[in-house]
Amino acid sequence: MMTPPFFSWLISAIPLIVPIVIWALLLVFFLSLLFALDDGVKRLRRLHQIPCDRCLYNTGNPYLRCPVNPLSAFSEDAIHCRDFEPAPACPRRQLAKSQGRKPRFLTLR
Repeated sequence: MMTPPFFSWLISAIPLIVPIVIWALLLVFFLSLLFALDDGVKRLRRLHQIPCDRCLYNTGNPYLRCPVNPLSAFSEDAIHCRDFEPAPACPRRQLAKSQGRKPRFLTLR
């Protein structure tokens, strides 16, 4: 039984075609990996522009994060918040001490 000439050409070309396809797939995989990494870095930089954690109105409460703009708090909508007021530079523990309250720490006697 004889194989048609087209199939004999295809069979002889397989050792050349398969490595080219494998290298092309590897190239596409690594390029998509690089594009995904670049997109992730861009998104992370955008999310770091959200000023809510440095705002005076941040309550620290997970149920009501911002009493002024509760729907847009800690989202990308809050990047250009009109009500943003910078919080004082001292941490909340220092504020509690300066207001005469005891900090909530477990102390051993």
